Amino acid sequence: VSGTPRLALNVSGSTVYANYSSGSNTSSLIFRYTVKSSDVDLDGIAMTSPLSLNAGTIKDLNGNDAVLTFTPVPMPTTYLNGDMPYVSSITPPADKIYYAGEVIDLVLGFTENIIVTGSPRISADIGGETKYFDYSTGSGTTSLTFSHIVLPGSYDINGITLEKIFDLNGGSLRDATGNDSALSAPNPLTPNVLVDAQIPEVTNIISPSNKTYLEGEDLFFTLQFNTPVSITGLPLLNLSLDSSTPTDSATYISGSGSQNIVFKYSVLDGDSDFDGINLVPTLDLNSGIIVSTPGNINADLDISTASSSLDLSAVLIDAA
Repeated sequence: VSGTPRLALNVSGSTVYANYSSGSNTSSLIFRYTVKSSDVDLDGIAMTSPLSLNAGTIKDLNGNDAVLTFTPVPMPTTYLNGDMPYVSSITPPADKIYYAGEVIDLVLGFTENIIVTGSPRISADIGGETKYFDYSTGSGTTSLTFSHIVLPGSYDINGITLEKIFDLNGGSLRDATGNDSALSAPNPLTPNVLVDAQIPEVTNIISPSNKTYLEGEDLFFTLQFNTPVSITGLPLLNLSLDSSTPTDSATYISGSGSQNIVFKYSVLDGDSDFDGINLVPTLDLNSGIIVSTPGNINADLDISTASSSLDLSAVLIDAA
């Protein structure tokens, strides 16, 4: 054999070719066809006579050309199903800001009905961290939904990024005849799918002016949060004065719905502190609530980082 003779095959009415593979100088020649993902023939493929030399030769040892016609062998139970299912459409999440507890859905359309086992998932970069859209619904149909529940602490104001279309995660995605789905597809761009589930925390404190405060004067403290917060009740910012037993408290007065929350302390008769007041490093809810708005995530009450940069050594009290 020289060149690449080939054997014609009828696959669902289309002609494909099995190319010569091996066997030269023997009485048995092997022709090979690699099934493509688009090949489907569920009623049996068929050989077609004659062989095609395809610019090659098939000769005996004396140089005589082989007879190329033959009687095809029936193959009624030789089926092809190389039709690997794949993602044909992607419906990205709606453009919006998603808050804690909200569900972000991603819908994938397939070329065939897909049977899902286990918990396949799709990875995404949300704020520099890998999160997952877990399989939710759709097994047995061409449309599968993958969902991600936004948890407190997630934050991505630049748009989430889908990283990998499928992580089987020990599960499977197959068509009705058991063919595995292709596991890749173009990632949709999602620059306007934003996540804001920050845990509210105090990032800065604006202290009262440096001076000596007398009885009846007010000290105002503005606590600046990293995200707007909603206040219910009268949370307290506790102060440690020289005269405190054990602490005095500045009471919340304004700012709910914003990032700037104001507390006020009115100097009482007997108060004194001549070396600078101190803040207790934890807010006191006083049966109230401080949560993000929207989102309703409880605030971190630790203000030690923000208060550590304060210099209150010149904020004095003299009402003794």
